[in-house]
Amino acid sequence: MEIKKGELLNLRVFIDRSIVEVFVNGRQCIAVRTYPDRADSKGVSIQARNDALLKSLDAWQMENVYSKK
Repeated sequence: MEIKKGELLNLRVFIDRSIVEVFVNGRQCIAVRTYPDRADSKGVSIQARNDALLKSLDAWQMENVYSKK
């Protein structure tokens, strides 16, 4: 997928334990399975190559489907 210069990049990122899915501008989906080795691997970071400006960021933590209420 080619991103044109100046085109806004809309990323929708879903993380569920070992699966990371990234939807790019509603045109492409990338999925990867990851297995963090460290016990403190609980954070998420986003990096950009070249120039980038973050316009907005929304984050939600989903409830564990297996947890009892």
